[in-house]
Amino acid sequence: MIAHADKKFKAFVIFVDDKGASHEKDFIDIADKVKASTVDLAYISPDDEAITDYKVNLDKEVNNTVMLYRNMTIKAKDANLVLDDKGIAKLKSEIDDLLK
Repeated sequence: MIAHADKKFKAFVIFVDDKGASHEKDFIDIADKVKASTVDLAYISPDDEAITDYKVNLDKEVNNTVMLYRNMTIKAKDANLVLDDKGIAKLKSEIDDLLK
């Protein structure tokens, strides 16, 4: 995030949870643990229309979905992104492509 601050690159982590408001303290704890001062955290219900609009897969096999946007258009989308060397390299490459 900091590396791309000059390009107005922002990150959001959105938790899909039907009891999101009851987990606000958990979200704040997560933000503190990962020093997420440059990452916004939010939650939406699994019934929210954004789930359908953005084609978010809620199957139990899907652990996460990463979407990269530019000009309100999804430019890259990855499900079950693993943050190992290969996954991080892929994400960095997609971010670099997005910011060109």
